[in-house]
Amino acid sequence: MPRLLKEWSKGFSRNLRDGGAVSAWEYLMDHQIYKILPVIAKIYRPEEFEIHILTSSDRLNMAFWMVASWIVATGCSWRFVFHDDGTLHASDAALITTLLPGSRVLLSAETEVFVVHALKDHPLTLKCRNLHPLVRKLIDIPIYSAQSKFISIDTDILFYRMPQRLI
Repeated sequence: MPRLLKEWSKGFSRNLRDGGAVSAWEYLMDHQIYKILPVIAKIYRPEEFEIHILTSSDRLNMAFWMVASWIVATGCSWRFVFHDDGTLHASDAALITTLLPGSRVLLSAETEVFVVHALKDHPLTLKCRNLHPLVRKLIDIPIYSAQSKFISIDTDILFYRMPQRLI
């Protein structure tokens, strides 16, 4: 049984046991994003501007819902760059690129060498980055951005209308 399916079935069973049918239903709907997101991404016109997302393995579903809401609210299929907080697996990266073709996934194992080299003259900054995963938003995202201007969006934000100020 693939890791994601095993984790999903354990989570669904846990929600059913601990929270009842309502909790199990919410958990089930949370995972519907795997069917919805590829359809949404194909419908809308592509946009070259990058949206950066720092995420963990536990928050990947939230990240997908945020991405889906962003695409629908803006009417564009953006280029997404997923930054690993240190917990993403290669299977998570494969899932991201399957659901969102054209997106980039930067796993910690790949970025660590480059960031360590880039921060060699700033040891305290590197130490802070390694102690606090959220500091990667401040350091890794600007380093790996393809453009001088970029947007970084947290995984727990949903968009219900066009984000005029961000656009």
